Amino acid sequence: MARKSAAKAAKQPVPMPVKISLEYSGETIYANYAEVSAAQHEFQITFALSPTKPTAEQIEHANSGIMRLPTLVQILLPPTIIPGLIKALSTTKEQHEALLGPIKEFGA
Repeated sequence: MARKSAAKAAKQPVPMPVKISLEYSGETIYANYAEVSAAQHEFQITFALSPTKPTAEQIEHANSGIMRLPTLVQILLPPTIIPGLIKALSTTKEQHEALLGPIKEFGA
């Protein structure tokens, strides 16, 4: 019986690494504001554009304690890709800072 198990194990295919190549087919969206939230089965990142020169109406809203920003896009992510996303963002940030210096945090 051991011979059958060894024969089966030897015939199983070996997984090959796959490189993913992305084909971009959408529009580029610039966002300078993001909110992150999570539920049981997904993480949500909502992106918006905060005006650099707010209108009088936006200033009035902000003075009341509310700044209304139109949502540009909401992305729902499964929890399984969050660790890889954090690692990719950290690596990219480190490379950026090595080339251009530290990133200044907004409001700091």
